[in-house]
Amino acid sequence: MAEKELPKHPTAKQLKLFSPFNKLSEHVLNKIAEKAEMRQLRHGDYLFKEGDTEAMTYYLVSGEVEMTPAGGSGIAISSISPQSIKALSNDKPRRSTVKAVGKVIVIVMNDEVLNTVSGSIHSDSYKVDDISITQEDDWMTRFVQYLDALKLPVQNIQYVMSHLQEVPVRKGTVVVRQGDIGDHYYIVKKGVCKVVWQAQPGAKPVELVTLKEGAGFGEEALINDGKRNASIVMVVDGVLMRLAKSAFINQVVDPLLNYVVYRDIEKHLGRDALLVDVREPGEASHTNLKHTINIPFKVLRKIAPTLDPAKHYIVYLDRENLKVTAFLMTQFGLKVSVLKDSFDDILSMVTNYTDVPGID
Repeated sequence: MAEKELPKHPTAKQLKLFSPFNKLSEHVLNKIAEKAEMRQLRHGDYLFKEGDTEAMTYYLVSGEVEMTPAGGSGIAISSISPQSIKALSNDKPRRSTVKAVGKVIVIVMNDEVLNTVSGSIHSDSYKVDDISITQEDDWMTRFVQYLDALKLPVQNIQYVMSHLQEVPVRKGTVVVRQGDIGDHYYIVKKGVCKVVWQAQPGAKPVELVTLKEGAGFGEEALINDGKRNASIVMVVDGVLMRLAKSAFINQVVDPLLNYVVYRDIEKHLGRDALLVDVREPGEASHTNLKHTINIPFKVLRKIAPTLDPAKHYIVYLDRENLKVTAFLMTQFGLKVSVLKDSFDDILSMVTNYTDVPGID
């Protein structure tokens, strides 16, 4: 199959992934896009060398580059690294040499382009040669770092960032209501939210935690196809970024889930692998297989950081929470899989099972 031809110009959505373009209107971004160029480089090609003075600005769209400062050693920067949100080493003359590692795609524009467009909208709040991450960009940096830590493929991260929708929200708005069906994943771009929980209808609401800029919420109901387990309320006027459920599941959750069968992991159990049962202790104590740890789902986030990262954790039994348990444990850097077999299937293979004490 022939490789898809690279577009001549970037889109407004692509530009909006970079600083300072994320602060500009679509109308202005379209103007910039017309004067910017998409360029593909091969392994070993130089974007620029130390001492170069050409008035060009480069943004890394995909792939990885090696940046070598004068007198220093090379630093790898990928398109999902937080540093890639801003221009690549934009000092003039250049103080670093930057070259492609593998196939790389960049956005290139003349330094005068941004100055001209920004001047036309009477904005001098930034300079092309001094682009830095401001507080307004913190949410994006944190979210990209979060996706990067999950080891998502580059194309998935780019898809997610380009499909986020900005939603202004007023103080007091209930963004997510406990008991409702989930349809979006949210990130706090600006402002503060509080998580509120009710033990039962009519009970006094309990404030559990506050969520600040860069924090995400709403994944559990999306993964489980279930109801929201708490309400999220805006504490001040703010802005949220939201991602549709289908995009979140297809681009973030599914790529991270690994499925295994009992026969393949049985010989590793107790040595370098453990089964994980997230049901309540009273329910779990009667049906645990050997080499099972019981971590009730409600304390999973508290226990997960204390687990041995050298172990392989296989989630089983609780069909409702299998996927969300695996997803949440993955966020703590653990190696996690979901067991395909049902408990009855396992019992047909294993005749000796026993109670195993849980973790308090």
